[in-house]
Amino acid sequence: MYRSLLLAVLGSAVTLHAASAALAAESPASTGWVQAVSEPIIRGRVLDATGAVIVGATVAVLDADGQAGPVATTSANGSFVVERVAVGRRVLLVTAPGFATRRVTLTVDDGRATSVDVTLQPPGVTELVSVVGATVATMTTELTARLDRNQALQVKDVFAAEPSVSVGGGTRQGQRAYLRGVEGTNLNITIDGARQGQNLYNHRGGLADADPEMLKRVELQPGPSAADQGAAALGGSVRMETVDAQDLLRDGRRAGAFLRAGSASSNEALRGSMAAYAQPVAGLGLLAYVTGNRFEDQRIGGGDLVPYSGGDDVNYLLKLSLLNRRHNSVRISADRYETQGFNFMQRGDYPYQVQLPIAVRPPQDQTVIRTTLTGQYGYAPPQSLIDVEVKSYRNVNDFSAPNSAGERFLSVVWGGDVRNTFVFDSGAIRQRLTVGADYFRSDGLAQRTAAPDRTNFETNTGLFVQHRIAGARGLLTAGARVDDFESSFGTIRRLNGRVASPNVSGEWRVTPAVGLFAGYGRAVRGSSTIPIHFARNIVDDVVFRGGALEPERSTQTEAGMRLSRTVGGGSQRLGVDVAVFRTTIANAIGYLAPGTGGLGGRPIREIYNETEDFRSEGFDVRGTWRASAFETFLGVTRATLSGVQLLPQFSARQAAPMGDKLVWDSRFRPWSGVSLGYTLTAVADLTDAVGALPPRPGYTVHDLRAEWAPRAGRGLVVSAAALNLFDARYINQATLTELGFATEEPGRDLRVTIGYRF
Repeated sequence: MYRSLLLAVLGSAVTLHAASAALAAESPASTGWVQAVSEPIIRGRVLDATGAVIVGATVAVLDADGQAGPVATTSANGSFVVERVAVGRRVLLVTAPGFATRRVTLTVDDGRATSVDVTLQPPGVTELVSVVGATVATMTTELTARLDRNQALQVKDVFAAEPSVSVGGGTRQGQRAYLRGVEGTNLNITIDGARQGQNLYNHRGGLADADPEMLKRVELQPGPSAADQGAAALGGSVRMETVDAQDLLRDGRRAGAFLRAGSASSNEALRGSMAAYAQPVAGLGLLAYVTGNRFEDQRIGGGDLVPYSGGDDVNYLLKLSLLNRRHNSVRISADRYETQGFNFMQRGDYPYQVQLPIAVRPPQDQTVIRTTLTGQYGYAPPQSLIDVEVKSYRNVNDFSAPNSAGERFLSVVWGGDVRNTFVFDSGAIRQRLTVGADYFRSDGLAQRTAAPDRTNFETNTGLFVQHRIAGARGLLTAGARVDDFESSFGTIRRLNGRVASPNVSGEWRVTPAVGLFAGYGRAVRGSSTIPIHFARNIVDDVVFRGGALEPERSTQTEAGMRLSRTVGGGSQRLGVDVAVFRTTIANAIGYLAPGTGGLGGRPIREIYNETEDFRSEGFDVRGTWRASAFETFLGVTRATLSGVQLLPQFSARQAAPMGDKLVWDSRFRPWSGVSLGYTLTAVADLTDAVGALPPRPGYTVHDLRAEWAPRAGRGLVVSAAALNLFDARYINQATLTELGFATEEPGRDLRVTIGYRF
């Protein structure tokens, strides 16, 4: 298999080099990234998040020791030219009043000009990135929603302005995330490169256990995955990255801190956070952060409360980041997130209206603790054939309910990734060939008083290669990965195998403003979505229907068109993306648990592959318009599902339907230091039943936001928001229904946050 993969890679490389030659023949060097000149220079523009130019920004070139070399200042049209630059790998330090400092790494060639555009963000602003046609680098677009401005208190708020994501469940304990209708269990979800492990008690753990305040980047990848972006991404991936100290420091400062306090009315939440960060020597950043939330029972539209939905959580983050120090970069972080509260001992999104009487099933205190340790190392000397990255992590999710027969469910996942990217540049053509390997092992432990411990595991070793070519007229990328996997089902039966998964994607610029793109990719997973809570009941003599299990496989295709152009003499920017997609997941693993009573107590006697494929298909349409003081985003997603399993314990972990979803998100800055925002979310009626989910009515929600950063305050920021302004009572269509009931979403929520940055 590995020999076949090597031959396939060599054949792919020959094909791609031939394609690059064709691109080079059609693309003169003067229109590409680099242009022949008498001596090395760096030129480009500095822009803000709206696409408007920034005048007076400083661009300094750092040497290998992090010391500033040649310096330039942007002109009236935002452009700069840095002359007499030494060749090799260099770092640009870009600063401007009112914006966070940014560092950009690039390679300077002898006798050429290197061109780069740099976008700066306001200090402390978090960026949410949506990827459409994800294996093609230029298909990344920035959303206008910013987490600080939106006062994001939970992961659900992170995706408030993203039409392709739906987070159902009503309360914090019941939230499940769906990307284009595919449930998060089928995604590759990472925080700083660390996988999030198995489901615990039903769906506890995973995407919901993250603190938005310390995120600086969130990437959604719903389409075909590149080979070097991780294993088991059946329905895509979600990659989250936390901030470094360097991201928070003000220009020229060696140290800083912030304090924030806020409240939210829908669950009487109180929130406080603080952070201290420093750069004691050039390139070395230290960050310490803590935040805490306390919230009462959730109020839904109309004023009713969801009983026993309150609780509290706390998050700690310690991080060391050594960036661009003699070609070396190191990041080491320790993150602990803890949430607890009383809840009915049912699945989190089980409707509160049909819970058993408290005398029969009293609410139980539940706690989930996630502890993540990560380490990353990079070495990128000026030589273009060496760009090494090494990552390792250990992530533990621990659910406990001590008053419920001492139940505890533990997921421990650890792994790593090592890769090198070879850089081949030729005139207007740039090529990146990434080769590497990744590994993870996930162990599940189920404990209960007066019962033996039960364990399960899954492992995956992957080898991957991905070749990316970019020129003035387009992009082309192709690659493959081989995954060698093994999973346990009970104490005896196991599933193992080795599968190759190819991918190919590209974009062709028909005109400078219009591009066409398409992509195809495959993925495989050698495990199932059975949570640890249920997996403990697999009997020793469990039967594999048909004698053996097959791994779950997915096939993803995507195609579309992109329009991007400046208007109004260059002061405004218009962008439109249209993508059609299809994701097919075959061999979904299910199980039979005959008997009566709760599923969590029934023995699992048979495990099988579904004979019908699950499919999500539809389209994404999104457009942006940005001017100097105004930006607006309009997005529509339709995801039609078929082949969803009928039993709720399966359909909930596979997919959830949603009516056509429209999000219109706008931001207006009438004067310096003031930002006003409005978001409209409209979801159409869901008329067809899918799996265990019945038809649902649509809904419309209006949100208003405002932010004020007075100059006299020098670091003071006051934010206010009115979410669900008209107190609509509605049910997210991805929320499970039982006997016609479901948990409603929060009603009107008035939020206020005051922060001060030193």
